[in-house]
Amino acid sequence: MRLAAWPELAEGNEVDVAELYSNGWARVLIREYTGYVNASYLQITERSQPTPAPAPTYTEWAGQVHDVNPVGLIVRTGPGKGYDRLTAYPKLYDGNIVSVMGERDGYYNIRISNPTAGTHIGWVSKDYVGQG
Repeated sequence: MRLAAWPELAEGNEVDVAELYSNGWARVLIREYTGYVNASYLQITERSQPTPAPAPTYTEWAGQVHDVNPVGLIVRTGPGKGYDRLTAYPKLYDGNIVSVMGERDGYYNIRISNPTAGTHIGWVSKDYVGQG
């Protein structure tokens, strides 16, 4: 069974390898997810010193989606039309509330929290999100 919320990996993606198994598989961590991948697809390197995360420079705020009905606002995996749709939460509609965590290239980095669907991180065009 493939979880819809699990991100697809592509060449060059970085994951944390939590455990290597003798059968050739690896348990990997990416964002808040744990999954398994055939280790032959991984190029495993050692981390000498973890790089400390920079202090946040963006103040998170509540945003409200507007002017997108009936079509909806596509949630993407990165800031631009060249990024895939977020399969776990592909669209938002007028009135949906999101947490805006950052901004880049005309897109907002958002967190969607839904009691039924869970929490998801994605990107949406900033043209359709205003103060909530």
